[in-house]
Order: sequence, then C-alpha cells, then structure tokens
Amino acid sequence: MKKILLFIALFCPLLLQAQKHDYNWITGYDGFSKDSIQAEAQEFGLTFSSFLDEKISKKYIYSKIWMRSTSTTMSDKNGNLLFYTNGSIIHNKDNNILKNSEKFNTTKYQEEDSNKGLSNGQAITALPHPNKENLYYLLYGKMAVGKGIYSLGLNYALIDMNGDNGKGEMKIKNEKIIEDTLVLGDITTTKHANGRDWWILQFVDKTNKYYRILLSPKGFEVFSPQIIGDTLETVISQACFSPNGKKFARCGLKNSGTPAQFNIYDFDRCTGLLSNHKRLKYYVEKESAAGISFSYDSKLAYTFSNTRAIQWDLSAKDISTTGDTIAFYDGYKEEDKYATNFYLPQIAPDGKIYINSSNGSKYLHVIHTPNKKGKDCQLQQRGFRLKSWNAFSIPNHPNYRLGPLDGSPCDTLGIDNIPVALFRYDQDTLNTTFVEFTDLSHHEPANWEWDFGDGTPKSKLQEPNHLFSKKGEYNVCLTVSNKYGKHTACKKVVINGTTATNEPDFDKNISIYPNPISDILNIENPDNQTITITDVLGKTMLTEKIIAGKNSINLSDFPNGAYILKVGNATCKIIKI
Repeated sequence: MKKILLFIALFCPLLLQAQKHDYNWITGYDGFSKDSIQAEAQEFGLTFSSFLDEKISKKYIYSKIWMRSTSTTMSDKNGNLLFYTNGSIIHNKDNNILKNSEKFNTTKYQEEDSNKGLSNGQAITALPHPNKENLYYLLYGKMAVGKGIYSLGLNYALIDMNGDNGKGEMKIKNEKIIEDTLVLGDITTTKHANGRDWWILQFVDKTNKYYRILLSPKGFEVFSPQIIGDTLETVISQACFSPNGKKFARCGLKNSGTPAQFNIYDFDRCTGLLSNHKRLKYYVEKESAAGISFSYDSKLAYTFSNTRAIQWDLSAKDISTTGDTIAFYDGYKEEDKYATNFYLPQIAPDGKIYINSSNGSKYLHVIHTPNKKGKDCQLQQRGFRLKSWNAFSIPNHPNYRLGPLDGSPCDTLGIDNIPVALFRYDQDTLNTTFVEFTDLSHHEPANWEWDFGDGTPKSKLQEPNHLFSKKGEYNVCLTVSNKYGKHTACKKVVINGTTATNEPDFDKNISIYPNPISDILNIENPDNQTITITDVLGKTMLTEKIIAGKNSINLSDFPNGAYILKVGNATCKIIKI
C-alpha cells in the first residue's frame, strides 16, 4: 500500500497541472445554410471561443446545431476540443454527430426540432471519468410537460474517446441514475473532498428536497435525500458551486413582479450535505431573473435579472445587507429589436465572468475583475463580440481544477494540493508599459512571488500592477507555493513603449504628465478649461475647472486603474498606479 500511495503522490502533480476541460466554448446558432460562406456572411453559425494561454480567442465554425440554454462542451485535460452538445444532439470535434449518439436524450417534446436542443439552463453537463482518461460522462434530464416543465429523472451517457478512430463513440446512453420528478436544469457538480470523485446535486421539483449523488470509479451512488431551507419555485433558475466548493447557491424567479430568490448554503465536500441555509430576496419589477455566479476567489457572488447585476459580499455577517447593484442594462438592442439584457453567467478559465442575453445577440457581457468589490469589478456590457448570433447559450462547467480538502476525514487518496501557477496579464491599450497581473493559480497556493524580468524587486502580492520603464521583451514568472510544494509559470510580455497621450486626436498644445500617475497629475493648458475624469465604465470621477498655465490635480484617492481624461474637446487615457 505504501508503494501505491507513493506512486499517487508522485504522479499527482502531473494530473493537477493540466485540467483544461473547460478551455473551449461553443455558443450560438446557425441558419442551417448549406453554404458556410453564405452562413457566415449572414452572421449565422457558431462561435468557437478558446482560452489558450488564458487569453480568449474566437473563430467562426459552421455546424448544424443550435446551442441554447442547455449546452456544454468538453475538452481533454490539455484543452483540445472533444465534443459539444445542446442536450438533444452531440457533435464531435469535427462538427459531425458523435457515433452512436442519435436520440440519446429525446422525448416527444423535443423530437420535432432536436437541432435546437433544450431551452432550460444547465439541463446537461459533462464530467471526466474519475480515473480513466478516455471516458467521459454526460449527465442530463429528460423534459416532461405537465403542470409546468420538469425532468423525469437524472440520466447518464458514457462516451469513449478511443472510439471512431479517436473522434469518440457513445457506449452507453439513457441510463437512469434517479427516477423522480426533478427540476429540469440546475445540474451542477463539484469535486469530492478526496480530490478525485464528483458530487452532483439534483432538486425535486417544487420542493426543498434534493438528492446527492457521488460519481466515483465504481459508478454512481445515490444517497438519501436531504430536506433543507425553503422551496424555490421558479420558472427560470440557475445553480452553482463556488470555485472552492464550500458554497452552493440557487437563484430564480417564479412570477415577474415578485421578488427574485437567492438561496445560498454551506456545502460539505465530504458528505455532500448542505447547511446554514440563507434566503435573500431582491425585487426585479416586471422581468425575469435567473443568473448566479461566484467570483473566481469564491468571496463574492453575483445575481442577474434582465435589467440589473447585483454583487453580494459572502464574508459579511449578514449577506442580505450587502446587495450592491453594479450595473443596470443600458437599453441597447440588436438591430433595434433584440434587447441585449442579462441572463445566464459562467465563470471562465481566464477568471472573468461572461454573461449571455435572453434574446438574439452578437455579444456576451463581461465582468473583467470579479474578485473586486463594487464598480471595480468592471462589468462591461457587450464586452465580448461573438462571431455568430447567440440566444441563451453558455456552456455549463464546474471547476475542474479543484483539489482535495487537505486534512479532512475524506482526504484518503494521498492527493496533496501541490499548487499550480497560472496567470493572465492585461496591458493598457495606449500605455503598454503599465501591466495588470491577475492570479489564476489553483490547488491552494499560500504564497506568491512575481519576477518581472526587468531587474526590479520581486513582488509578494497576489495580483500586482507593474510599470515597465522601457521597451523590450520581458520574461515574467510567477512562483506559487504552500507546505506541499511550489510551481513556477512564465510568460513573455512585450512592451512597445507607447504612452497614454499618444492619441492622434489629442490637443498637442496640452501637456499631461506624469502618466502613469501615483498622486499628482499635472496639466499645462493654454486656456481656461473644464476637465472631466471618468472610469472605463463611464462613471464620472471628477469634474473641475482649470486655468491657463500649469494645474496640479490630486488623484491620490483614486483606485489604481485606467481612466479617461477629457480636457475641453481633447480626450486621452491616464493610468493611476
């Protein structure tokens, strides 16, 4: 046994470093044109988004499938696309129907138009087999219609990626895990405390009872249901675990004009039990509400209705008092017809939260820094332009990079949380010498050390900003560590030296310095003027009259970041560090 555990301990770091099952997203719908060029010209098709190197890229693909609210994708541990599905049909990496997957999840309510898939959020998800790299599970519910829409139970299919010459083959389909009247959707999962197995929660429709299911190498084990909290009766809802697996939440609305309900619980990764239920309510007027997401660091939660996004501080004694509306839908409509409102969110491998709309749209909204409180989280409406139209769809993914709960009674496999360094960086578009670094490391890092490659002192901050003094290519390295080990990741950062005031339409008679700014901004101006400083979301931070000559503006109270400065009719970007 000691030799086996030693093998696991030595092999485990390799497993932990490459769990990129969510690194490819496929969203949108096509016009079912036979000519992909014509389809692209009409802006129909699917958008293939990839998070290679933690920087999102996108391309158009043609595939005869409509990705709706029920959708997910699966990639291998290295981030190579394997398959994607809308809950009714499933395509392989070549955009063809996966072998032996026909009618894997169809009922009489779906068969007429299975290309369009299911319209309920989170009605399907995919999981890697706990200890066999070539096998993947699909978990899904079968739609039924009675007094409302519900699921006939929880089912699974098993896909062997060694089948069909490496394109994948469905070996098992439509096998029952639970037979009961369940909520259609809200299928969400998290890692067991041993760091290998998976917990799945499924709520019985119109009750406060839920099933807890454990997926291990032995298969599915269904435990006795738990009854807890209040019943969440809802037409539209979403559920999720926090990235660290310690919280579980469901959000939804039964009737427009009534308060939306946000249920949050503590979750025991060892037993699968919920506790410490809290119900939060917020009024959303005559609209629907569905979305819920946690921040990447699990300290904040976000709820979404059609017209507003609200942030909640999970560290507060009374979470209900912390609801902060960080954005209202700005009213923009695609082609002056389709409201680009808020609908379902999903946290991505780059640490950002992407939000779709409940209408046809060519964009996703983006929360760029969801770990930050208030407006500093930087919710940008329509911040990500898609290659295709999209309505409702965003993939349903758990946190595949969650490790064991070290020291818990269920930490029995010898898998330690040896940290894995990961980060992204964002350069200001007009001043590339100023770089913001975002930590995306996983498996419980406790210490951070940044080497910027320019000879300056190393930083111990988790997420530093850095100003490079001159042009060049710098090898920036992040080392993370805890008591079990350490890991280093490096990226090349290219600095071209462009400054924020090098804008072609900026008034050459106005001098602004220094930029970036630490405390005092100096403006030398030939005339009396009014200046305005706004943040990147358009919020006015300062309006002040200045005189001809030199003016000194104290910005020491401004949070670090990028701002827009308007001097008369001239506009430029400034950086506060």
